[in-house]
Amino acid sequence: MAEPGETAGFSVERHLHVLAQHAPGFTVHDIIIDAERVPSEREREQLRRTATMLQAEVHFADVARPGTPLHDPGKLAAVLDGVCARDVGASEPPVAATQEIPIDGGRPRGDDAWR
Repeated sequence: MAEPGETAGFSVERHLHVLAQHAPGFTVHDIIIDAERVPSEREREQLRRTATMLQAEVHFADVARPGTPLHDPGKLAAVLDGVCARDVGASEPPVAATQEIPIDGGRPRGDDAWR
């Protein structure tokens, strides 16, 4: 997700390049990308190649809150569960989120700023 004034307007690929540039030696195990933001297989393959700079595996999933550029916490949590389960060798397939988190005042409950 873009940080206002810092990464607004960055493509997914640009985010990865900036991470690699500003944190040499930094590695990431998994990268979750909202599937709707990168619809073409050609772009997805390019992102997979770019992610190798961070030694990461890319996962495309529906993690956006409908109608916004924000993550849906429930969807993201379900995808993270699936990625973690796969990483520890669980035999169950990843879980897809079907329930949205209730929104209170334009923000989901519990979505407080962490900075």
